[in-house]
Amino acid sequence: MVTQNGNQCYTKQIRYSAPGEPRYRSMSHLTCTGKTLNLVLVGMCGVGKSAAGNNILGREEFESETSASSLTLTSEGREREVCGRRVTVVDTPGLSSTKLSGKRLREEMERSVYLCDSGPHAFLLVIQLGRFTEREKRVMETLQELFSERVNQHTVVLFTYGDKLKSKTIEEFISKDSNLQQLLQKCGGRYHVFNNEDMENRCQVTELLQKIDEMVAKNGGGCYTKGMYLESWTRR
Repeated sequence: MVTQNGNQCYTKQIRYSAPGEPRYRSMSHLTCTGKTLNLVLVGMCGVGKSAAGNNILGREEFESETSASSLTLTSEGREREVCGRRVTVVDTPGLSSTKLSGKRLREEMERSVYLCDSGPHAFLLVIQLGRFTEREKRVMETLQELFSERVNQHTVVLFTYGDKLKSKTIEEFISKDSNLQQLLQKCGGRYHVFNNEDMENRCQVTELLQKIDEMVAKNGGGCYTKGMYLESWTRR
C-alpha cells in the first residue's frame, strides 16, 4: 500500500492557531522510515477499540469496558516498543458518539493524525463480531467524509471478540454477510481478528503488524499524509 503512495506517510503538520484562523505549515515532504509504526483506531462506540489498543501495546494503556456508549471522548496516543519496534497507537472517540457534536468529533479525528509523529501508517477499523449494525454498514462512508477516499488504501478491518466465532472461521462469517463483504472490498480485502480477552497471545499482534507492513509496502512505504487530509478539505 505504501509503495503506491510514493513512500510517503499521512504526515503531520505544524499548526499555528490564531483566533478563529487555524493555519498550517506543511511537512508533507517527510517520509516514514525505519521500523516505527503509527496506528489509529477508529470505529463505532463499544466495539472494543480501546481494548484492541491495549492488546497491541501489551498492557493497559486505555480505559476500556464493554459499553454501548463511548468512554473515549478525546483522541489519545500511547507509545511502546512492540515486537522490537516503536509503535504508537491512537485511540479515538466512537464515530457514533452522542456525547460529541459533529464539529468536535471532526476535530478529534484530525487530532488523531497530530498524535502520530509522521502520520498514521494504518487506520484500524474496529468492528465487533456479531454486531454489524445499519450505522456500521455506512462506517466506511463516514471515514471517507473525514479523510477522503484515499483512506481506503490505508485501512485494515480489525474484528474484535474473536472468541464468538467458536468453531467457525472468519471467512465463513464474512461469506454470510454481503454488506460486510462490500465494506471489506473498499479496504482492499484486508482484515484481522483479535480476541481482546487473550492479551497473552502475542501471535495475534505479530500477525496484525505483518499484515500492516504488507499494506504499507504495497503503498510504497508511506503513510496517510496530513497533506492528503488538508487537500480533501480544501476541495469541499
